[in-house]
Parts: sequence; structure tokens; C-alpha cells
Amino acid sequence: PLVFSSLIVSFDRFIAGRFLNERDLGMFLLGYVLVGLGSQIQYFLAVFVQPLASKLLHSRDQASNKVSAMEYLWKIWFAILIFGIFLGAIVFLLFPITLKFFPKYIQIELILFPLVALTISKISDIWSIYLVLSGAHRVLTFTNLFLFLSLAIFVLIFRIKNLNDMSHLLFFEAVMTITVTPIVVFVRQRFS
Repeated sequence: PLVFSSLIVSFDRFIAGRFLNERDLGMFLLGYVLVGLGSQIQYFLAVFVQPLASKLLHSRDQASNKVSAMEYLWKIWFAILIFGIFLGAIVFLLFPITLKFFPKYIQIELILFPLVALTISKISDIWSIYLVLSGAHRVLTFTNLFLFLSLAIFVLIFRIKNLNDMSHLLFFEAVMTITVTPIVVFVRQRFS
């Protein structure tokens, strides 16, 4: 799972570096700091979620605890998703104030919504951890492969030429990240 996870994490930065001009790339990388912060928040939250999930998933009474672990994880995922949306709202509220101090960066506005959406998707990604803890490495590998191929096909179909095009890729990645793995976990939970 690590290879495709790493490819997904660096994919949009690789595409931006390859296809954006220097000014757009600078705007993209500055805005991408939000996504990096989202990943750090996710790592911090994982420190709290992972031990309890692991304990519930690997306890002696696995049948009942597996159900309670899944209920716990779905509730935690939803709470983290709401928390991410709350943080995103704060970013949108602070953005006009920030622009007063840095008016040259107004162009970041083109990618702000997709970056916030991608940040929210990174913050709320607890399912990768769940798949690793539950021993579903192949499922995670195939899910990440699907995400990576989806992003690559998107880039091939919709040529990235500027920051506006990049915003579409970022939003597509956010939607895919926030939906595909939870859907896979849900289907796996229902049919296994």
C-alpha cells in the first residue's frame, strides 16, 4: 500500500511542477500548505483513533467488538469530517483578511475551494489506517491503485495548463479521496 499511497500524495505536486508556469506553481505550492497541515492534523488524530480501533478489532470477543469498532470508526470519521468542514469555514473567513496583507496572492482564490476540500479529505482519512489494522493490505493497495489511475486518467483527458485547470484536478482528487475508501470499507463490511 505504501507505494501507491506515496504516488497519490505527490501526484498533484508532480503535475503542478510539470505543467504550471512559475507564477502559478508558486501560488499552488503556497496554497498546498493547507493540504500539508490537513495531513498533519490527520496524523495527530490517528494517534487517538488508532489504539482504540486496534484494541476493538483485535480483542477476544471479536464478533461483537468488530461491530462496535466499526460503529466507533464511522462515528469518528463523521465527527472528523465535520471538524474538517469547520476548519475549512475558518479558512474561508480568514482568507479576505489575509489578502489585505498579501494582495499579490489573490490568484490563490482560484484553487482555494479545491484545496480546502482536499484538506478536509486528508483530515478525515481514517480508513487507510483501519484497512492496515484489519489486515486488508490488498484492499488498501487496490483502492490506492484505483485512486492513482483515476487521477492519471483525469490528467490525460483534461490537460492541465494553468491554475484553473489544476483546481479541477484538486477538487476531483478531494471527491475521490473522501468517497472511494469509505465506500470500499462500507462494501467490505457489508459483504465479508
